[in-house]
Amino acid sequence: MNPLHRTITSALGALPGHSWLAKMKEDSLKAKKRGYYDPDEDERLREVFAQYLSVRFVLLESLEKLLFELSWKRLMMGSLSDQKTFLRCLLMASTATRYGLDLVDLARVARVTWKKLDEAEPRFGIERKTFTKIYQRVTHPHQQWRLRIAWKFFRSQRFRFQGALESSEMLELLPLIEEEQEFFFRKKRLILWRRILYRLFSLHRRPYSSFRMVSFHLFRASGSLIADLKQPHVKAPGEGKRVTEEVKGELLSILEPGDVVITRHDDALSNLFLPGFWPHAALYLGSSVQREALGLEISEPEQTKEAGALFLESKKDGVKIRPLRETLEVDACLVLRPKAGEGALLQCLEKALTHAGKRYDFLFDFRQADRLACTAVIYRTYHGLEGAYFQLNHQSGRLALSAEDLIRQLRSEFGFELRGIFGVEGSKWVEGELACNQLNIN
Repeated sequence: MNPLHRTITSALGALPGHSWLAKMKEDSLKAKKRGYYDPDEDERLREVFAQYLSVRFVLLESLEKLLFELSWKRLMMGSLSDQKTFLRCLLMASTATRYGLDLVDLARVARVTWKKLDEAEPRFGIERKTFTKIYQRVTHPHQQWRLRIAWKFFRSQRFRFQGALESSEMLELLPLIEEEQEFFFRKKRLILWRRILYRLFSLHRRPYSSFRMVSFHLFRASGSLIADLKQPHVKAPGEGKRVTEEVKGELLSILEPGDVVITRHDDALSNLFLPGFWPHAALYLGSSVQREALGLEISEPEQTKEAGALFLESKKDGVKIRPLRETLEVDACLVLRPKAGEGALLQCLEKALTHAGKRYDFLFDFRQADRLACTAVIYRTYHGLEGAYFQLNHQSGRLALSAEDLIRQLRSEFGFELRGIFGVEGSKWVEGELACNQLNIN
C-alpha cells in the first residue's frame, strides 16, 4: 500500500467522531447561559479543536504532495493511478473543509464559543484568532467553488472512476467519498449563509478586539508599575521579609504537593487595590523527594534544577515554575491542603503544569485561558475535583476570583483544610482553631 495512502487513512481515522459535536453543543449552550466556559468544558473544546487542527495540517500537507503528482491529461486518459490520486485529493480537501464547517456551526450556537476558539493556547500551539482564519478559509467563495466544480466533475464522470473506486485501496474510502459528496450537494445554501454570518461577525468583533487589546496593554503597564511600588511608612528602610530562612525551613517541613499557599507583602502598593487581606496565591508542587513519591514529573527550568521544592505561580512575568525561596519571599502566608487521593491529586497537578509558560492576565478575566492571574492557576487546577466547582464572581465588570474568594470556596466547597497561618498576629506560625480565628473569612 502507498505510504501516503496509509497517512491519509490514519489522519481521517483520527478526526473527532460525529458524536463529539453533540457534547460540544451541550457545553456551548451551558457556556452561553453561564457567560463563560468552565475549565472542564474549556479543556474538551480545546482538545477537539487541537485534534482537528493537527489532522487538518496532515491532510493539507498530503494534499499538496498529491496535487504535485496529479496529471489532468493522464486523468482524462483513464490513468488508474491518477484517478486514485484525484479521489484522495477530493476527499482530503472536502473532509478538512467539512469539519471546519462543523466547528463554524458549533461557534454559531454561542458567541462565547467563537471567542473561546479564537484564544491563543500555548499548550496546543494554537495562535490567537486561529479559528477566525479557519472560518474565513472554509467559507471563502473560491474554496467552495473549487470543491463544487471538483465534485461536479466526479459526479458527471463517475463511470471513468469505477475501476479506481473498486480497487482494494479505495474501497475503504468509498463510504467517506459518498458521505462527502452528499454533504457538498445538500448544503449549498447553508455554506453561503455561513459566509454571510462570517462577514457580520467580522464587522462586529473588530471594535471589541481593539478595545480588549488597548485595555490589556493599559492594565499591563499599570499593573506592572503597581507590582513594583511599595507603600511608604509601612516598613522601615532596609527591613527584610518576615518569612525568614528559618521560617521557610519550618514551612518546608509542613508543605505537601498540592497545597495552596496564599501570601502577602506588608508594604505592597497592590494591597490598596485588591479586596481583603490576602492578595496572592501559588500552588506547591513538592520537593524532589515528594514529587518522585507521587509520580509527578517536571521538566524543570535551568534556574530551579537545584532548588528541590518548587511552586507553580503566576506573576507579572507569567506562569512559571519557581523555587521556594522566590515564592515565599513574603511577610505573611497561609496553607490550604486538599483532601484528595493521590491519583486525583496527581491528575490535578499534571493539569496545572500544562499552563506553565502562559502570560500573566492583567485584565483578571477568568473566562480567558490564554493568560492567567495567580488565582486563575488554582481555579484551573482544582475545578471539578471530586465533583466540586468554583463559582466566579463579578469584580469590576469581570468574572474572577480574588484570593479571599478562593480561600472561602476552597474551604467550603472543596473541603480544603487550613493547615496553618504565619504573620497575621505577629511573626509566628499558628495552627488549628487559632489559625481559623486569625483567618477571619467566613
